[in-house]
Amino acid sequence: MPVERMRMRPWLEEQINSNTIPGLKWLNKEKKMSFFTAVPF
Repeated sequence: MPVERMRMRPWLEEQINSNTIPGLKWLNKEKKMSFFTAVPF
């Protein structure tokens, strides 16, 4: 039986909006088009 999986875009938006991954943030939250990651040192 196939496993139901979340599509990449909704998963990524969920990660950004929940602040689960440090440094993963919207550059323009209104447009939801760009994001960036910053590796903490």
